[in-house]
Amino acid sequence: MSELSLLTNSNIMEYPTVFDENKRYVVTNWTKEDFTGTWNGRETVIEKGNYKELPEYLAYHFTKHLVDREMMKDGKTESLASAEARRPYEEKTMTILADGVDSPALAKIKEEIRKQVLEESKNVKKVEKVEESAKEFAAIK
Repeated sequence: MSELSLLTNSNIMEYPTVFDENKRYVVTNWTKEDFTGTWNGRETVIEKGNYKELPEYLAYHFTKHLVDREMMKDGKTESLASAEARRPYEEKTMTILADGVDSPALAKIKEEIRKQVLEESKNVKKVEKVEESAKEFAAIK
């Protein structure tokens, strides 16, 4: 996903002692099936190949469970407690949004709006040209 290129992935699974509500994370479900994370009895679905922006505590929690699921599928049950074995899974699952960077969802919306504005401005220029031509035609005697 190219829109995630402005994100950073440093030390993501070193659990903080206190979660910071101001930090923003993206959890990516890079797998071939939907992932359902549960917190406090509420389910959050991240569809296969999709991502969600989540607060820090949910990003860590859901990443842990998605990584556990995928490692077990890959037959790495004995390595679930190994930070080294988990790292490749975690790095492609959880990403911290850098300060000043829009979430992928917001970046996508902004890009769609930009395209619409460009298209509308092309249409306005066409209308202006037609109006100008009409004035020139009307001036012909």
